[in-house]
Amino acid sequence: MAANSKLGVDGIWFHNSGALLFVTCFFIYQCCQAKDTLPTLLTRTDGHTNYPVIGWTILNAFVCTWIWFIVMLTMKFSLAAGVNIGLVITIWAINPFTSALMDWFVYSAKL
Repeated sequence: MAANSKLGVDGIWFHNSGALLFVTCFFIYQCCQAKDTLPTLLTRTDGHTNYPVIGWTILNAFVCTWIWFIVMLTMKFSLAAGVNIGLVITIWAINPFTSALMDWFVYSAKL
């Protein structure tokens, strides 16, 4: 890790490149190996695999990966432009609050 410290945000690409793929494959494998009849998120009550849920899980993994990619590019470009990285992180941290506020405003959902 110390060898990549001079890379800054680019060092994250090296250390986090396969974690999401590994975790997704692991849970799909665990789902397919389940032989009990207890329903879980990825299996039905009859013990068969619930493939639509697996498809949505994989799609969600791709969306989360895409968001992570956008955040990393934002940080990389802000470092290249000389913008304070703390400002960029603050803007990304405000995003969940503004999303919840829009849910309250548009759908009348409780905060």
